[in-house]
Amino acid sequence: MSDQQFNGLNPKSPSGESIFFYSLDYWIGLCECIRMICHEGFPSYPSMEAEDAEYLAEMLERRLEFGIVKAYFELDAARSFDKAGDSDGESEAAAAEYVETMLDWTRQYILFLRECGGCEAV
Repeated sequence: MSDQQFNGLNPKSPSGESIFFYSLDYWIGLCECIRMICHEGFPSYPSMEAEDAEYLAEMLERRLEFGIVKAYFELDAARSFDKAGDSDGESEAAAAEYVETMLDWTRQYILFLRECGGCEAV
C-alpha cells in the first residue's frame, strides 16, 4: 500500500496544514465516494483553490449530515465483504469497522478542506 498527502496552500489553522492518508486505499475509497455522491469529475490527485476546497467541504458535510456518505460506505462494504457462510460475524464486524474508518477519514478531509486555504498533492 502506498500513501497520499495534501498540503494546505494558505492554512487557517493547524488542521489545514496537511492531511496524510497513510493508505492509498482510504484515499481511493473517499475519491470514489465523492465521485458518486458529489461530482463525477472529481480527480484522484486534486490541487484546489481555496474557494473550491470550501465548496467541496460544504457539499461533503451536507451529504454526511443527511446520511448519504454513510449509506455509500455501507453499500460499498456490503459489496466488498463476503457475508455468505459467515457464522461468527467476522465479515459483518470488518464491514462495520470499514464504514467507521471511512466516515472518520471523510470528517478529517472535510476539516482539512475548510481550513487549508487551497491545497496541493505532495
